[in-house]
Amino acid sequence: MLNLIAKETWNSRGRLSVEEMYDVVWSGCNATFDFCLLVVLAGWIAAVGLATNNAVMIVSSMLVSPLMGPILGFTFGTIVRDRALFMRGMLSELVGLFVTFMVGFVAGESRAINNF
Repeated sequence: MLNLIAKETWNSRGRLSVEEMYDVVWSGCNATFDFCLLVVLAGWIAAVGLATNNAVMIVSSMLVSPLMGPILGFTFGTIVRDRALFMRGMLSELVGLFVTFMVGFVAGESRAINNF
């Protein structure tokens, strides 16, 4: 029974090291062109879903949105006390938030103009 409890017998294959997790999180919280394009696409899908009162489209826009990467970035940066990772994730999240609000503003204005 003690052999099962001893750390030497644990099998650690299939587990990521902290460095590997750090690299994955770091690469996922970049505000690249692809990130911004997916945020714009998710914003338009959500706008169409709101305009047509379609809950499925609103949920699908959440699936398209890449905003989970920056959220993981600043959360993991907080946990491991890495200020650079925290700031990078927070900046990417703010960029995504700004782009989403601009898409919503443009979609709302274009719908308001079409109603006149």
